[in-house]
Amino acid sequence: MVAINFTGWWTEAAAKGQNREAQRLEVFAKIQLGKKTSTIRSWPKGPRCKPGDKLQLYWGMRTKDCVKIMDAECISAERVYIHPQEEMVTSSSNPEGIGTINPFSEEELERLFLGDGFPSKSAFFSSFEKGSYYLVNWRKA
Repeated sequence: MVAINFTGWWTEAAAKGQNREAQRLEVFAKIQLGKKTSTIRSWPKGPRCKPGDKLQLYWGMRTKDCVKIMDAECISAERVYIHPQEEMVTSSSNPEGIGTINPFSEEELERLFLGDGFPSKSAFFSSFEKGSYYLVNWRKA
């Protein structure tokens, strides 16, 4: 079982300067209503989950505010490369990143930033540095 922690730094509530409770409510709503179905993580040692793994989604792990949001199942975990200056995301046909580079189409980009809970493409790209990440998609268990 893999635990994934969420905070509200990327939420619209945070952008508006609202408090942590408003951010928590937004995160819970997006995840529980199925509007946020993925997360992008920088895991230097590789993905911590694989398709079929059970996930536990939490708010505020290792704090007194820790609350379990829900159980989920990993449906994919793939390496992606984010290029903020070019507003481009690519993936590779090979897990080691060697091989054909596949840029995301505009439709795939939109699914990506909306599925990760961002209100816009610009908000998404302003939140990441250029680099390699893992895109984890889930469905409610």
